Formats: sequence, C-alpha cells, structure tokens
Amino acid sequence: MLRANLKNLWIQRCLVGRKITMPVFVINATTSKTYREWKEVFDSVEDKRKAAGIEVLYVGHALENEQQVHHVQRVSSKEVFMRLMDENRHVIEASGVDPSSVSVTVCTD
Repeated sequence: MLRANLKNLWIQRCLVGRKITMPVFVINATTSKTYREWKEVFDSVEDKRKAAGIEVLYVGHALENEQQVHHVQRVSSKEVFMRLMDENRHVIEASGVDPSSVSVTVCTD
C-alpha cells in the first residue's frame, strides 16, 4: 500500500503543471530478466514509439526489486497503444515480461 501511494505521489509531482492533452498510461510488469536486459529491449523500439506519437515520461524499477518494471507514457489513444502492443508482442516476450503480470492504468487530468 505504501509503495502504491508513493508511486502515485511521484506521478502526481511529475505531472504537476503539465497540461495533459493525451491519456497517460502507467504500465507495471514483472520480467524474468535483469532491469538492464529488460531496458535494452524496451529502448530497442523507441523509434516505433516516437513514430506512433508515444512519449515516455518515466522508466524504472521498484527500489527493492529490479524485476518489477514500471513505465509511464503519454499516448494519443488507447487504440494506438494497443496496436503498438500487438505489433511488438515478440519484443515484449523477448524482454522476459510475464504477460499475466502486466497492469495498465489509463489516467487523464
């Protein structure tokens, strides 16, 4: 509970003063790889994210568990996000992410 509250507080502080014109997606997952290995795979599709108009606001891992990865992205729509996820399913698998662990929260102002 404390971790969730701290994460929400961090997200609120990062977004203070920003006018959100597109939904913000908060994605949490567990990977079987190290954070560094996961991040290399995550970074490998940066061009695809940019081409889709997705802006990464934060990428990191839980303080006590580098296999609990988190990222926050501004995306034009849920449809764009889902399309990119579908197109890159093989990349997600290569990053070691357990599909059953993925949690996505869509936020707005």
